[in-house]
Amino acid sequence: MKWYEVKERSAGEKRLILTYYIYKIFGRYPVVLIAFFVALITFLKSKDLRFYSKKYLEIAGIKPSHFNIFRHFLSYAISQVDKIEVFCGKYNKGNICKADIAYSFSDCEKQNKGCICIFSHVGNIDIARTLMDENRKISIILSLEQAKIFRNFLNNFSIFKKVTVFAVEEMGADTVLLLKQRADDGEMIFIAGDRSSKNSRNTEVKVLGRKAEFSLGTFKLAELLEIPVFFISAIKIKRNCKIIVKEFKTFEKCAKKMAESFADFVSEEALSAPFQFYHFYDFFID
Repeated sequence: MKWYEVKERSAGEKRLILTYYIYKIFGRYPVVLIAFFVALITFLKSKDLRFYSKKYLEIAGIKPSHFNIFRHFLSYAISQVDKIEVFCGKYNKGNICKADIAYSFSDCEKQNKGCICIFSHVGNIDIARTLMDENRKISIILSLEQAKIFRNFLNNFSIFKKVTVFAVEEMGADTVLLLKQRADDGEMIFIAGDRSSKNSRNTEVKVLGRKAEFSLGTFKLAELLEIPVFFISAIKIKRNCKIIVKEFKTFEKCAKKMAESFADFVSEEALSAPFQFYHFYDFFID
């Protein structure tokens, strides 16, 4: 089962808005309690997700006990609470550590230069948004289902109003040209790199020493835009969060090489935070 075949369990738009209001009225801890029970119910009822979690933990060198599988589920649930905090502008910036950030990325931020940030589903990329100016223009490329959920939420509830959401399934030559223009005007473009594609070509890479498939389109886009390319992640360490940004520096930006380098980046982050690997489907193909 691939990620696009997994029924969305985390939250539709109504559930996301309800969680937002619970947080706004009652604060973080009631939402954490809800997240705990959601993780517990999912753990008890979803045999397929337990199987994929177990498979991943074995590959990562973690004992796939019931406790560790539940811990994996709970980590994801708590990451959704952190996401709500970020959207509300309440995430504590004092908890964020800029552990390893490429100088050229800081330069792009300070000088309002455009770039493309390829992120993974390891850690919680939304926390990195906290470090940026609320008025910084950002384009995010998501799956069609995710785009439908987040477009309205970001526009009506999030403090970040300068965010444009694109659906990857709707992208064509016109969208690429539009993104190029936006990047030239100083926008940051965010897109996930660790997903396979249902409708376009995938490329085989190695993550944690095992074969996986990434959509080649993500890296082709980065190649076509001809702007600085960064790999970015945000890893939680207890209540703190470590931001990592690495530049893809190959002179000739080859999409295949970029995908392989990004796979190495994902492997490093997964080993540093094994319970924050949020792929609850058949990620590996061998």
